[in-house]
Amino acid sequence: MFKRTIKLRIHNPLCDIRNKKFGNMTDLCINGDWTLYGPICKMNPNFGQIPLTETKLNIEFNPVLVGLGISMTLPKHYGAIIVPRSSTFGKFKCLLSNSVGVIEWNYKNEWKANLIPFEDTFIADGTSILQFEVKLLPDAPWYMKIMDLFISGFKYKKVDVLTTTREGWGSTDKINFNTQNLLCT
Repeated sequence: MFKRTIKLRIHNPLCDIRNKKFGNMTDLCINGDWTLYGPICKMNPNFGQIPLTETKLNIEFNPVLVGLGISMTLPKHYGAIIVPRSSTFGKFKCLLSNSVGVIEWNYKNEWKANLIPFEDTFIADGTSILQFEVKLLPDAPWYMKIMDLFISGFKYKKVDVLTTTREGWGSTDKINFNTQNLLCT
């Protein structure tokens, strides 16, 4: 059994993940102080003029894209599976918008999470709100699936700069990403 090395860039010292592993999952912290505002309920302007059974409420949620204070170079064909901590909704009344997030191996910018608050809340810099696990992605070749059986985990090597290779949030269906430096070392 051996450990693979992952290059880790820490954007905020409070978000350093190297000592935040509990079991298989590693905690992720929020980068900066954030005030999140809950949904806004807008009433139909004709509320008094139509029967109550036909009244529709218009609820607008305010999702917020927050930084997680780290970026890393995952090995090719690996991804980070991000989920909320069990206490996130109870303490902060917010959810991860897509329930489960996936950071692919070729994304090297700061990790981010799209949170949906259900009431006004404040989350302090460095608060653990999510957790992740690095896993082999399903499209990996067969020989990597066999090799993965012998990997006992990952160790992190802190670096100051990572080469970015592609865009992240909102870049779906864009063709213009850089194909250089896609191989991890």
